[in-house]
Amino acid sequence: MFRWFGWEVAFPLMLPPIIGLVVIGLFQTGPQPLDIDWGKILDFAPWTLCFFALTLVGSSLRRTQERHSQRRVVFWSLILVAGVTSMYLSLLIIWRQAQSWQPNGQVWIASSLLCFIATGLCYALERK
Repeated sequence: MFRWFGWEVAFPLMLPPIIGLVVIGLFQTGPQPLDIDWGKILDFAPWTLCFFALTLVGSSLRRTQERHSQRRVVFWSLILVAGVTSMYLSLLIIWRQAQSWQPNGQVWIASSLLCFIATGLCYALERK
């Protein structure tokens, strides 16, 4: 489980911020230091969790095609979670159009819950 979690969840979520930090560090060695807006560099938002959940579901479904008939409940649960996550993501995109909108605690909880459920179901589908 730890191997799967590391490669499928932790690595994809952590790699972009790490690359950003390395590039900023390298850029700072140049002649004109950059005034860094850390909020933009380390942007980890509810829509990030939703996009990640959809990507994880898609890749898991693709890799486990031969097991779908053996694990129908998990398969259809993943399809349902992907549909709900897609609808919620469309709401986030609409809400984000308001310039003053900031995600509140309920948005973070819903996005985290959808990502957590998708991760658990993907692991259950890929488990042998």
